[in-house]
Amino acid sequence: MEEEEDPKVKKDPKKAAAAETTDRGNEIKVEIDVCNPNEEQKKLGLKLTVVYQPPDYEDDTPIEEDPKKKGKEAAPAEPEIRMVTPDPEVLDLESGREFEIELGRIEQVPIAKSDAPPKEMEDQADEGAEENQEEVEIETEEKWVVYKVDQSKEESVLKCVTEKGVLLLENLTYELNEEFTGGWFELVITDKTRGLSEEQRLPPTRMDLRVFNSEQEAEAAANAAAAGKKKK
Repeated sequence: MEEEEDPKVKKDPKKAAAAETTDRGNEIKVEIDVCNPNEEQKKLGLKLTVVYQPPDYEDDTPIEEDPKKKGKEAAPAEPEIRMVTPDPEVLDLESGREFEIELGRIEQVPIAKSDAPPKEMEDQADEGAEENQEEVEIETEEKWVVYKVDQSKEESVLKCVTEKGVLLLENLTYELNEEFTGGWFELVITDKTRGLSEEQRLPPTRMDLRVFNSEQEAEAAANAAAAGKKKK
């Protein structure tokens, strides 16, 4: 799939430069500042075009002989095989391809133990933990944690279909709160069309999404700088 920019979103040169220098893994990167006074720029919109990449084929165009080598005997060489990569074809006559859009990231989460203690033992353990906080260590593991793709909807994972070769996502909204603290996330768009084999489905499209509060970040930076001056 090929991604097209939302025409409603105006580029900020400073933000664009910041996105290009990030060391995140995906090529497509978007940053949303929840403090942006422009309400339209606080929403995410994507237009993805479904394309088919035909296989490479052998170029049968005759190779012109080098005039300098004419008349000279040379050892027979293996014929050169030249391959041509055709241009992608937009599937503008296709509709109804099904996609799932998921937002998440890898986080350290507490390991759930199957042999959980009774309620009375849990209470005693909590009291002991409060008295010996330094001795308590919580085991964690890395897990993919899913968040709502669009906070204005109830579903965590969105399901959408294409129309005339286009998958359109509009007005995805995000607000920071206790459950959604912001930072870098990964948006994954996966072809889930029924009746197609894995080979017939399109490969997943991945993009990095950062949701942040510029005012809070500026305040934190100022506090950190002031604390550094006091230590000196």
